[in-house]
Amino acid sequence: MAISNIFSHLVELTSNVTNAYTTALYSANRKEETFSLREHFSLNPNLTLKAKIPFTHGPIHKAIKSKMPMVIDHFDTEADELDIFNSTENLKSFLIVPVIHDDIEGVLVIATKDAYSFSPKLQKIVSGFAEQIAWHLFQERPSPAEGNKACFPYGQ
Repeated sequence: MAISNIFSHLVELTSNVTNAYTTALYSANRKEETFSLREHFSLNPNLTLKAKIPFTHGPIHKAIKSKMPMVIDHFDTEADELDIFNSTENLKSFLIVPVIHDDIEGVLVIATKDAYSFSPKLQKIVSGFAEQIAWHLFQERPSPAEGNKACFPYGQ
């Protein structure tokens, strides 16, 4: 079975595993120092499709800086700082996972209407998906020498 879009496949898989209301992959634009929506799987029609999130903005910046998944449960203003929805939603939890290969490639944002739904085990599973996404995003980058492309990092 050939997968036509690996990103949509991995985002949908992440969404299904986490029982997410919205799963969004934002890819890094180093020149503009922003993240923009690359792929999403959402039950929410109010997802901001053209959002440009600065590298130094709110909770996403905190997760990127720590290079660790970050869970936001029962939040108020922190979720609004994400600027990913056109309207206020009745969400309970967010999981923000940095997508890192050698450098930041993007960020995976998962929103749910379930309270406390991101256990450490689930965060580890999603981090594995994020590693796969990072590798594929890295492969898309222009490379000075084609010989620099590495083999997929299974089991890391």
